[in-house]
Amino acid sequence: LRRIVVDAPVVLGFAFVCCAVFFVNVVAPGTNVFVACPPFRMASPLNPLTYLRLLTHTVGHTGYDHLKGNMVNLLLVGPASEKEFGSMNLLKIMFYVAVSSAVAHMALGPANGYQLGASGVVFALILLNSLLSAHSGVVPLTFLLTAGLWVLRVQPGPAWSVVAETRL
Repeated sequence: LRRIVVDAPVVLGFAFVCCAVFFVNVVAPGTNVFVACPPFRMASPLNPLTYLRLLTHTVGHTGYDHLKGNMVNLLLVGPASEKEFGSMNLLKIMFYVAVSSAVAHMALGPANGYQLGASGVVFALILLNSLLSAHSGVVPLTFLLTAGLWVLRVQPGPAWSVVAETRL
């Protein structure tokens, strides 16, 4: 071990901000509400925080397991995507995913549910990572399987059922 290098500054910076927000919420419980994206009926177009929360919801997490799950996947697939597509392009993708998932949540989500977490960003990076080996005119099967498994989940029970989740 000679030295430690920052190989993915956007991914590492995002992970650091997520962890910092989590620890602030541990010290001062309830502060997640300041970064969470509210449902449409609770959002005010006159409140500047409404627009900020279109982005900040990605850095808040509901608990340690939620944070850990997102960070493990982020740190697993993020650096390869950042290396391939570049830091600025990755930042743009994260921005677009955050805003579009927040708008989708506000329009289609539960009337009293707040959105928190980096799952949308992580999913985008997983898809980008699965496309790294794609060539012109070719769609990797791993990409299709990843997208399908992320969007649909199988519920074990008396009759196995597939439940669609809103993960945009």
